[in-house]
Amino acid sequence: MTYILQDLAARYSTKASLVEIGKSQGGKSLWAMALSEYAPNQHILLRPEVKYIGNMHGNEVVGLEVLLHLIEYLLTSNDTQVYQLMNQSRIWIMPSMNPDGLEKSIYGDCSSAIGRFTLNNIDLNRNFPDYYGAALPSSIRAQETSAIMSWLANVSFVLSANFHGGAFVVNTPLDRYCKIFVRINI
Repeated sequence: MTYILQDLAARYSTKASLVEIGKSQGGKSLWAMALSEYAPNQHILLRPEVKYIGNMHGNEVVGLEVLLHLIEYLLTSNDTQVYQLMNQSRIWIMPSMNPDGLEKSIYGDCSSAIGRFTLNNIDLNRNFPDYYGAALPSSIRAQETSAIMSWLANVSFVLSANFHGGAFVVNTPLDRYCKIFVRINI
C-alpha cells in the first residue's frame, strides 16, 4: 500500500499530496492522501475538506481496496463531474487506519477476528471519545486514535465516511444507546 500511495503521489504531484499523520503501535505509517485539482497540500479558506477512512478493523480489507481504487480514479479520470469535485474540494483518503491489524489478518478469512484489533488488542472503533461516555484517559487511547484525533483537530472536515466490511449497516452520529430516547410511531 505504501508503495502504491507514494507512486501515485509522485506521478500526480500537482493533484496529490501524501501525508504521514502518525505511526501505528507497530511503527507503520498512517498515510492520508490529500487530493485536489490545485494545491492539494494547502488548506484554502472556504474549500470544503472531505475525508474517507478505511480498514479501521485490520481484517476488513474491502474499504482499503475501494479507497485505493478511488484515489486512482480521482487522479486519472477525465469526467467533468470528477473535475468539478476535485476543483471545488480537497478530498482526504486514508486507506488503512490499522496497518498492524491488516498485516496480522489472514488472506481470504472473512469470519474470524484475527487482525481486527491493534497490536495492543484495542478496537479502534470503540476508542474515540463519544457523546454519551466519559472521555478515555490518554493512557488507554491507542496511538492510532491519537493520530486521527490530532489530524481532526488540524483539518476542519465538513464530511466524513468510514468504510467497514462484513455487515449491512449504516451508522449515524450518536447512534450508540442512550438512556433517554424518543420513540416515534409512524
